[in-house]
Amino acid sequence: PYRRQRQMCIRDRNGVMKILIVEDEPSLREIMAQTLRREQYVVEEAADYASGLDKIAAYDYDCILLDIMLPVMDGWAVCAKIRETDKTPIIMLTAKGEVFDKVLGLELGADDYVVKPFSLPVLLAKIQALLRRGRGMVWGEAVEAGGIRLEPDRRRALAGGQALSLAPME
Repeated sequence: PYRRQRQMCIRDRNGVMKILIVEDEPSLREIMAQTLRREQYVVEEAADYASGLDKIAAYDYDCILLDIMLPVMDGWAVCAKIRETDKTPIIMLTAKGEVFDKVLGLELGADDYVVKPFSLPVLLAKIQALLRRGRGMVWGEAVEAGGIRLEPDRRRALAGGQALSLAPME
């Protein structure tokens, strides 16, 4: 039931890719969610930074779609906060299309940048390409020994429950 281009992506135990949409505009959030669900993704939604960060702390996602123009805390700050502990691929969504804005988003840790209005097929293609490129192959389960937990699918290591800051090769 999965398309060939998704076969090399990481999947949870049930073979399902999970995407979080953090977008304050309800109509856009719903259109993206419906489109992604039709493509067999499991989709979670958050309307603001707080619920988005809560969901990220509680669940593992394969990709995060993050609006920049969120109320209270903007998407740039949210992206930087996510990158403190998490390597999940992030695609920034925004009406800000200036070069400076794109560079800032990428420097803060975003993996891609999509300017609104955008085409849903293009967004889907970007998600699929990012997941193929970022995850590459099927990894095994997390491994824990001596107080260290390795989570290869999320590309992170934890000591005593706290994320370790490691270089990409590590």
